[in-house]
Amino acid sequence: HGAGAGGRGPLWGGVLGNVTGKVKSWFYDKGVEVTDCLRKFCAPEYLVGKDKYDCEHCKRKTDGERRFAFKDLPEVLCIHIKRFRYDASWFNATKNSRVVTFPVKGTLDMACFLDEHPGHPVEYRLIGLIQHIGSMGGGHYISYCQHKRNPREWYEFDDMLVNVVGPEQVERAEPYVLFYQRSPSQGSRLDRQTFKSDHRKMQARIRDALLGRPLSPS
Repeated sequence: HGAGAGGRGPLWGGVLGNVTGKVKSWFYDKGVEVTDCLRKFCAPEYLVGKDKYDCEHCKRKTDGERRFAFKDLPEVLCIHIKRFRYDASWFNATKNSRVVTFPVKGTLDMACFLDEHPGHPVEYRLIGLIQHIGSMGGGHYISYCQHKRNPREWYEFDDMLVNVVGPEQVERAEPYVLFYQRSPSQGSRLDRQTFKSDHRKMQARIRDALLGRPLSPS
């Protein structure tokens, strides 16, 4: 009855902004692969000119190179995608809805991101993700989790609603956090036993929190 989008609260505005951002992404942005994000994160940064660093041995400013690499990789790898950008013209942060593609049916090879290349693939498979719908000011979270015994079956968790979906829908999600598990052939038996033990402890802590019980010691 004449009420505009501005009268429907921040959640509606956030959802509308998210849809608008997605439409723009579909038409103007081909997206970026999650492996490209990792390469950029681990790319060397050259410290020259005014960015030279103070060398402890030379006792003077000198050229240098700085880079990030993984010393070791866990059983479950969590990749947090930076979904905001700073807009200098408005002096605020806005959500970055750029399309990020990621392997759902295939594997993610992390070998080239290790400090020392092992000489063989280090493969991870996607087991879940969290998607944020909305803007920097508000929104809603949806999560997807893979069925443990049927890799082609996924569950969509939207508050109290749980739906069975296929991998195609997961591929279309706008990931905020990605959860990858090391492929069975990649981890040692001890690693898997440690993961199972930690997983059981985490399940117990979540159950206690939901039931209002005092949290058990970790």
